[in-house]
Amino acid sequence: LIARQLNVKKVEIKKGEEEKVELDLKMTPELEAEGFARELARKIQAERKNAGLEKKDVIELKVYCDKQTEKMLEEQIEFLIERVNAKKIDFDVKNEEKRDFNIKERKFGISFLKI
Repeated sequence: LIARQLNVKKVEIKKGEEEKVELDLKMTPELEAEGFARELARKIQAERKNAGLEKKDVIELKVYCDKQTEKMLEEQIEFLIERVNAKKIDFDVKNEEKRDFNIKERKFGISFLKI
């Protein structure tokens, strides 16, 4: 319950005389990638809703971002596919027909097709 409510990876409880809370505040590349993937999923879900899609509707998704961001998100593909109900996700650098937004100063674009 604590881990879920605080959005942390691991909770350690040690028996002792005093009660103490320690937080590991190190931002690892893995944590950063997970954060970007969650925020990207929220943006995609909002656009799906704006397009009138229902949860059951499957999409083919294109994400437009720089190569560094694409590499960061590669390990999060399965999470994104499941979260946004996509059959597949392709990455590209640019396209004129997309919805643009920023996540922490990184530029993204998305386009999708209901299948």
